[in-house]
Amino acid sequence: DLKEEYKDAQVLDGDKDKYVGTTKNLVALPSKSMLNVGLSEEKWPLKTHQYADAKIVLSFASTVTSEDLSAAVPQYFATSEMKRNLETTLAKMFQGEGSAFTVQGVHLLDGEISSTQDSEETPPSRMLRGLQRDVAALPQNTATSAQVTYTLTTWGSYSPPPFEQLGTIISDSINADPTGLVKSLQDKESKLPPVFEEVDDSNARHLTT
Repeated sequence: DLKEEYKDAQVLDGDKDKYVGTTKNLVALPSKSMLNVGLSEEKWPLKTHQYADAKIVLSFASTVTSEDLSAAVPQYFATSEMKRNLETTLAKMFQGEGSAFTVQGVHLLDGEISSTQDSEETPPSRMLRGLQRDVAALPQNTATSAQVTYTLTTWGSYSPPPFEQLGTIISDSINADPTGLVKSLQDKESKLPPVFEEVDDSNARHLTT
């Protein structure tokens, strides 16, 4: 219907070389008050592109020390090989079989090391790597459960319908099968530091509304 209605459309300044596409690529973009009509470089079905932010929490065995954990969030986090390898591992995890999205990238923003002590009287110890250089030592002579929380952003594309949210897919892919991510992190092919072999649980929460 759009193609028929706009079959006599003309380029206002007469220079057709400035425009990409033909009436086969006619696109209508609805908003609350109007309908914008234009040409797209892609033919139907058009893909939708989304970004999503998320936090992933990795829980480590109680035998892991603060020195071990420093390898999971190295001092020069932003340029570290560990960061690049973890981004690659997560991208493969998010893609998965049957995923509606083609994951195009994962970017880790920072990592936070924390330890929760068995004693309720002592508050958790926390430190943020990438923004601080000093490594906060875990409490000594007490049983602790160590965690690392990574904040990340990822982006991808898919062809609707149905309507999907990339953030929901990310969190569900981990929370529905936490051991799946754990096994991926422990896989030698991930080329991650040995401390990741001590991960015993994981969970995720997407931050995109």
